[in-house]
Amino acid sequence: RMRGTLQHRNVGRGVVSPLWGLDMAVEQIVRVRLPGGGDEEEVVKVDPVKGPLIYGADDVEGYMVWAPNPGGGVKGFGAAAAPKAWRDMGNTEKEVHLITVARKNRLMHLRFE
Repeated sequence: RMRGTLQHRNVGRGVVSPLWGLDMAVEQIVRVRLPGGGDEEEVVKVDPVKGPLIYGADDVEGYMVWAPNPGGGVKGFGAAAAPKAWRDMGNTEKEVHLITVARKNRLMHLRFE
């Protein structure tokens, strides 16, 4: 088990993400183990098009938008911020996105317990 990351499975000699081997063409349920959570896992639904489902304080479900380029500065320098779609993300980007959503969901659950 790796601290602060997704719960990984041993396959062969290496360690792989729980996203590995899943059919991302359909909705999936992924369990994420977070640091300080003991043996509890945060369950995250992953939409095949929009990515992990995040819960808001107003009890509304949504999707976190990720823009790898935070946008240009004043006077038009730099490119405008452009969101990156879930299907266009690489494996590492998807893992980081999933962990971030799991942490936010955990905090939201703790807030309203």
